Amino acid sequence: ICYINELQKLIEDKMNESKNNNENKSITEREKAEINCWLTEFKALRDEISVRFTNQRQAILFNITTIGIIFSAVFTLVQEPPILLLSIPFISTSFGLYFLNQNYTMITIANYIRERIKPNLIRLTKNKEVLDWEHYTRKTNILSNREITYHIALLLIFSFPSIASLIANYEFSNFEKNRVLAIIWWLGIILIILFIYSFINRYKYWKKKR
Repeated sequence: ICYINELQKLIEDKMNESKNNNENKSITEREKAEINCWLTEFKALRDEISVRFTNQRQAILFNITTIGIIFSAVFTLVQEPPILLLSIPFISTSFGLYFLNQNYTMITIANYIRERIKPNLIRLTKNKEVLDWEHYTRKTNILSNREITYHIALLLIFSFPSIASLIANYEFSNFEKNRVLAIIWWLGIILIILFIYSFINRYKYWKKKR
């Protein structure tokens, strides 16, 4: 919103300047229309990022809540082996992969804003500081420590409960006698590996596009 207000002020200043200099008004109006088109797209993309960010927070919340319910049920039922815990890798990795999918889209949108919208707004407004937040954070290194903490926390939220549940079942289960549990257990391992692999690829994609 701040960017849009500032750019709209720049438009008005430019229009006034053109009038004072007796420039062709149709050119400045055309430029104003083009700027407004880019701003409209920018706002729509920012709104989509906000929606996907909300989806990510909900995925984390639902994941933590569901795991808490499952652990509570296991302790209440006092199962040996705690078979109910085998559902955690399926639930947690599903939420994790959904989270990563939302993140991929957000990174792509941010990259489009940086590579398409920002250069055109700079060209039209002749102001190199337009949409300069990402450049500022990279230059000042203001988010570097937060980024490391964020990625570690994200990996733990979606993978640690799954790993813990599989270890618990491995300790108490006799997979030689119960092949179904063994298959479910190995499927859980595959899902955890899939999530970690996707997480690493997402991190590489983020570093590349940053």
